[in-house]
Amino acid sequence: MRLVRLGHVEDLHVLELIQKRAEGFVLGLKTLRALNASSLEGRTWPLSRRPRYAR
Repeated sequence: MRLVRLGHVEDLHVLELIQKRAEGFVLGLKTLRALNASSLEGRTWPLSRRPRYAR
């Protein structure tokens, strides 16, 4: 990782945690992008929590 080469991170354990968190964030973004409007429209909500446009 670039931070190691630049010498900004001295604690490798902290660096590992940062890398894992960043990977999880990227995976979450990819998953979100994979969802499309039709898959969200097909979701069923309880009436009390249903979005206004779906009522």
